[in-house]
Amino acid sequence: MISIILSDEQTLFRDGLRAIITAQPDLQVVADVRSAEAAPPAVAKRAPAVVLLSVRTLAHATTRIIQTLTRQHPSARVLVLAEWTEPVQAAEARRLGAAGYLSRAISGADLCAAIRSVANGQEWVAGPSGGREKRGAAASADPYSTLSPREREILQLLAEGYGNTAIAKSLLISPRTVETHRANVMRKLNLRTRSDLIRYAVRRGLLGEP
Repeated sequence: MISIILSDEQTLFRDGLRAIITAQPDLQVVADVRSAEAAPPAVAKRAPAVVLLSVRTLAHATTRIIQTLTRQHPSARVLVLAEWTEPVQAAEARRLGAAGYLSRAISGADLCAAIRSVANGQEWVAGPSGGREKRGAAASADPYSTLSPREREILQLLAEGYGNTAIAKSLLISPRTVETHRANVMRKLNLRTRSDLIRYAVRRGLLGEP
């Protein structure tokens, strides 16, 4: 029996997921939670085989949750169910440790197949059609993958509206170091203005739509 914890903020959608999954004789929902933030405590308590994490986009808070789950509970395989299914986001989810990345438009049959697949140690990436997509090309083509962890931090803070001085104070580094990282981010992502940076952050799901 494969044990599953699922999360989604919408009760109706969450109930639908539970009904689809529990109709399978080899799948069992041991808990469901109303938000991705509530998933780590539930996982610590119930130790499921799979965590079905339903999200809108890979925003900064969501990436932290995926990292928490994969680092603190490595035996629980994270399966991201997202509204956006751009290849760069699928690649980012896998980089963070997720075992799978699915469209919320996936069929019930493909959802259950994905759960079984990741529970058995495999990866699963699928778009709206439900079919598995090729992996690897998106990550190598994505300039975001060339950013260092510090550059990603600074990109996030810049997109959220913080200036060099505030970022320097927050990260305990000098404003000159922040400016160096900022220049590297702009160069690697081929961005010219702060507006370009904000639009890029929105497309990647680092920020919500304005």
